[in-house]
Amino acid sequence: MKSKTSTIRKSSMRHQLLSSIATRALPCGAMALSVLYPTHAMAQADESDSTAQLNQIVVTAQKRAESLQDVPLTVQVFSGDSIAQAGVTDIEVLSESMPAITIARSANSQRIVVRGIGSGTNSGFEQSVGTFVDGIYYGRGQQLRPKFIDVASVEALKGPQSTLFGTNVTAGAINVRSNDPTSVLEGRLGLVIGEHGQREVEAVISGPLSDTLMGRVALYKRNFDGFVNNATIGDDVTRERNWGGRAVLLFEPTNNFSIRAAYERHDLDHVGNTAQNVIFTDNFLPQAFGDDGVFDYNNVGGNHSSLTAIPNGPITDTNVFDTFSFRMSYEGDGFTLTSLTGYTQYDWDNIVDSDYTPVDLLVQQTAQDFEQWSQEFRLETTIADTLDVVAGFYYHDQNFEQLRTSELVASAAGPNVVLSPAEQDTETWAVFTQSTLNLSDVARMTVGLRYSSDKKEASDVLTMSNPIFQAIGFFGAFEHDVTASRTDKNLSWLLRGEYDFGDDSLLYALASRGYKAGGFDINGLGGSQGTTPASDFEFEDERATNFEIGAKLNLLDGAATLNTSAFYTQYDDLQVTQFNGASFELGNAAGARVQGLEVDYRHAWADGLIFSATATWQDFEFKDYLANCNQRQINGLEAGCVNGAQDLDGKDGQFAPALSANVGIDYEADLSSELLLRTNLNMIYSSSYYTQLGLDENVQQDSYAKINARIALASADDSWEIALIGRNLTDKKVSINSFDSAISGNFPLTYVKFITPPRQVSLQLSYRF
Repeated sequence: MKSKTSTIRKSSMRHQLLSSIATRALPCGAMALSVLYPTHAMAQADESDSTAQLNQIVVTAQKRAESLQDVPLTVQVFSGDSIAQAGVTDIEVLSESMPAITIARSANSQRIVVRGIGSGTNSGFEQSVGTFVDGIYYGRGQQLRPKFIDVASVEALKGPQSTLFGTNVTAGAINVRSNDPTSVLEGRLGLVIGEHGQREVEAVISGPLSDTLMGRVALYKRNFDGFVNNATIGDDVTRERNWGGRAVLLFEPTNNFSIRAAYERHDLDHVGNTAQNVIFTDNFLPQAFGDDGVFDYNNVGGNHSSLTAIPNGPITDTNVFDTFSFRMSYEGDGFTLTSLTGYTQYDWDNIVDSDYTPVDLLVQQTAQDFEQWSQEFRLETTIADTLDVVAGFYYHDQNFEQLRTSELVASAAGPNVVLSPAEQDTETWAVFTQSTLNLSDVARMTVGLRYSSDKKEASDVLTMSNPIFQAIGFFGAFEHDVTASRTDKNLSWLLRGEYDFGDDSLLYALASRGYKAGGFDINGLGGSQGTTPASDFEFEDERATNFEIGAKLNLLDGAATLNTSAFYTQYDDLQVTQFNGASFELGNAAGARVQGLEVDYRHAWADGLIFSATATWQDFEFKDYLANCNQRQINGLEAGCVNGAQDLDGKDGQFAPALSANVGIDYEADLSSELLLRTNLNMIYSSSYYTQLGLDENVQQDSYAKINARIALASADDSWEIALIGRNLTDKKVSINSFDSAISGNFPLTYVKFITPPRQVSLQLSYRF
């Protein structure tokens, strides 16, 4: 029976585990179910036994290298090789392969939702799911947009993760790790050519610069011409022109001391978006713009011809991201000290046709500047061979500036230009510890604590050019100049028990408390007047209490694993936004409850043949939440609207399908002594879900199944590979986000919906040395 006393690894063991993420968790050519569960190894036969085996999967979900089967958490892992081989370009595409995880993107926002929990689109929000890239915290939705480049692994942790990862992770955390430089010269060149003008090239070179210094450089360029035809501008959208790169230096003067410095840059330039007005005309007006009750790969809108304050032309979206990280690590006799310094910033400029019609009515431009400095010190040690301790200090300082310009081109009161500059400074510090006591060779108890302080200072200003709107308001907004500050202090905790049984199997049970800081409404339009903040200008902190029991089972003498967990999470003062046809209203729902079951099964049926299935069943419901009435209620087609509000107590939320799953088969075979065949088939399934709050059946996405497949020929030494990739072969039209259209007052039952890509076939070439 194994002992967990060695949770804090010695130097040689630590490096061995970390390197095995790339070398053992997934052989270079093993495509894992089109990223269904891509970190499994291909089946390998033991020399003395013909039974196929699954190789070890190594993760860093608890900020140290461990086998996935030893981590008492719900974790889904993706290797960098499988991500690249599947042609997955970013976290939004990857999220399709993550049950119960959705990236909801709109024309000027992007947010991540886990188990139905995710922050809205307000600029004052940070995400309820924190993203960490090489340990650097990415908390804003805009930071989800950079493309994948030379990724080693991506880990999705579900449920509150506050003890080790911090404040704003009440729904989960995404942990992205890039590849380190290598001690031997190696390189990779990849090319993808596909439909809709898809052209992608990536180049990586890595190797020693001296006996103690190694370097790695990765560059990419991606072009895409779009898959939705915009009838107004006469071109396809979204047209993407993206490029970026990363340079990494790794200095190892001794066996127990290392310095890693990395710089990363992304430049993303997009024209147009996939939004379209969808109008249901069964009971009301003739169709004006868009299809009757459905959406397809055509839309209108996005062209400006007579605007004064905002540059003319089609809608645009440009992003520039820079990140620098500096990590020092020293491994002594029974302890490890780590220092991680990070700087990340982005500049974002967005122009969007807010009415989504070919008529010049309403346009909005948003310019954001964000920067963050962070510092973490961490100690890992073992005390008396029985107590494993992780302890540390974390600090970050953020500055966020936004200028939002809204222009009403024409109205009965004349045109109106609204300028809304806003700024928010955030200072966060925390001390944390997580300690595991080995009660015996088979039983452990873990206690985690994190004390954090979040101080925010915000200012929000709004001015209008039209005196009539100054008096009556503009979409519920009034001229104002307000400032405010707040400080949140919180103690997050974790209590967990573990028990080993059988042949390297594990049972665990945990309770934890998560926390998300409060803040201010700096979205650009608000109801504050003069110097008096509106009642909803400030929102309160969000808290989550989570209970989970689970098992990590090794089956069939290592040929299969079954990981399963049952969870129950209670959210108090859940932070939400809801679009009312004019602006996004912000506030705290009274509460929400989500419970469910996670299952992850992998089975090496034979040498080279792997079956995998992962699924989430969940039940989400609000508690004591009065929300805006939906459009069908407003137009008399549904009951339940009382005094302008509907009671969502016991009702469903958004992006919370009852069942979501991935099922796939991977196969690799020798065609000759020099040629390999690799194939995989993957099905992504989701039951129906709502794409906005309010339970409007017109924005309910029906259940669907997408089929992805890949077939490849490769050299036996994996120096080259040619593959054909097919995504969404069933050509399903899926709405990833929606909200009530700004023109719904004149055209009832009108919604803005965003559609995911249609069937896409591409050719992929790769060469390694």
